[in-house]
Amino acid sequence: MTIPTEEFNDEIFNKEFEEGLALFNEKSFFECHEVWEALWMRVSDDRAHVLKGLLQAAIAIHHFRRHNFEGARKLYEGQKRILAPSLPAAIGVDLARFAREMDACCAPLRLAISGDAPRLDINKIPTIHKTNI
Repeated sequence: MTIPTEEFNDEIFNKEFEEGLALFNEKSFFECHEVWEALWMRVSDDRAHVLKGLLQAAIAIHHFRRHNFEGARKLYEGQKRILAPSLPAAIGVDLARFAREMDACCAPLRLAISGDAPRLDINKIPTIHKTNI
């Protein structure tokens, strides 16, 4: 007997996206990544591109917290490149504000020279803000 799989639709996308967004804003970056990665793998439209950028941002901060500076730097640069075409907003997220907050958060990574151990300022960790755009 085959068990029917739930059909993917906007309601499911919104529910799972909001779950990941709440986890991101609670600073549960790895858990956010898990939720959004499962969602990203099921999306085949323009939302997938934005999700990929947000996923990379979450894991960049996760790596930064765990002192994997090279991994954090690479993912920071990747999310910046991926999200840039979607600025200022997409999928209900203020991406312009998010980009500014990610830049401020990751400035120590960008400015560090080889061998440095940049410090993550927990007060500069971004949150994701919704928009009406």
